[in-house]
Amino acid sequence: MNKSSKKLISLLMALVLAVGLLSAGTVAFGNDTVEINAQNFPDETFRQVVKEYYDTDGNNVLDADERSDSFIPVAGMIDTSTQTIKDLKGIEYFTNAKNLRCGGIGLESLDVSALTGLTALSCQGNRLTSLDLSSNTNLVTLNCSDNKLESITLPADSNITMLHCYANSLTSIDTSRIARVTDFRCDQNDLSSIDMSYLTALTDFNCSKNHLTSLDLSQTALTEATDYMIGGQTLTLEAEVRGSEIAIPFTNHGLNGDNYRGCSLDKYEDGSGFEFNQFTVFDVNNMADGIEYWCYPMFDGAENMTVKITVERSFYQVDFYTDSSMTDSLGRAFVNAGEAASAPEATDIPLCKAFDRWSDDITAVSSDLSVYPIWKDSHAFEAVSLGDDGDTVTVKCPNCAESYTVSFISIVNSKEGETAFDPYVDAVADGYINAKDYSYIAKITNK
Repeated sequence: MNKSSKKLISLLMALVLAVGLLSAGTVAFGNDTVEINAQNFPDETFRQVVKEYYDTDGNNVLDADERSDSFIPVAGMIDTSTQTIKDLKGIEYFTNAKNLRCGGIGLESLDVSALTGLTALSCQGNRLTSLDLSSNTNLVTLNCSDNKLESITLPADSNITMLHCYANSLTSIDTSRIARVTDFRCDQNDLSSIDMSYLTALTDFNCSKNHLTSLDLSQTALTEATDYMIGGQTLTLEAEVRGSEIAIPFTNHGLNGDNYRGCSLDKYEDGSGFEFNQFTVFDVNNMADGIEYWCYPMFDGAENMTVKITVERSFYQVDFYTDSSMTDSLGRAFVNAGEAASAPEATDIPLCKAFDRWSDDITAVSSDLSVYPIWKDSHAFEAVSLGDDGDTVTVKCPNCAESYTVSFISIVNSKEGETAFDPYVDAVADGYINAKDYSYIAKITNK
């Protein structure tokens, strides 16, 4: 064989070997493999978890077998006291996953839409604000409690039997999508209403510490409903003044004569109470500690649901009384913060007194007040006699007989505005105390 033939054969063998190696590379790094890199697994901590626990051959690539686990316990794969995983992007490659545990790891977002075989998801104790599970139609148990969820989208006609979504900020839950649920906790959210009519299989339930105004559990399979399970409902309502009454408008979600069981306002005899569209009070003290009412959850043996209302207001109440004993009322005024209160006319004026002021300033009201009138002397004094010494003038009030004396000599020649001037000794009322006043007083003395 000549040298040319040998060279050609060598080239052909090299080509065959190269093709063989290329084919082997396609098998190892083909479409069924996922490289462990920042593009596929952006969160560095999660990327390290994948390397440590799933890259069994250490080649920095996941093949189908390495991604075949049905149980993915991410929460147990890091030290949560020092490590967090904010994003589980890359979890979509584990398409055989049925049980995903990723609670308490610091997640800020979670997309499990590709994991359509999931039957159990535990993502509680994270920082999620929304969760879309519309693609996860095989879910049976879901724990997404203790996040910051404002919305959750559940799969239509789901198989969910356990849903724990407590301690979030949910304002609504579509219960028509969880008709098979038996264990349902939605307490500590921002729910103002919840439709229980779909939940006929429900046996374990807690909806406490929301903002529910009524609750109908009659269609469920519950055997008990204590106030611990359903109570602690809170509302914040704004009060407004309507004439002589305080109205607190109430958005009613199903509270009526059948399930309403009474109100803390019932103890007052002034007409305060509840009218199903508003609470009415006539004294701010009746609502100072809030208003409470009780709702019957519509099945025998259940305790009433407690609803506590905090009342906010931008006005103050001013009570007017006849005197400092604060027993007899003159009237009441409601006034906006910083404005002047309209005061009633003071009656039963004491003898020889005139109104001076109210006991507290009512011109720029900044708190609730109870006030009474402060009086000043208002005598009808007049000079009535001259003493035998020819100098002492007696001044007396004909209404109450209060009197005093003054030396005429000590004030003679004084004029109005001076300290010595006495207006009641100025008998002729010309602004001077002189002989004309002396003559007039001496004349009435000798009558």
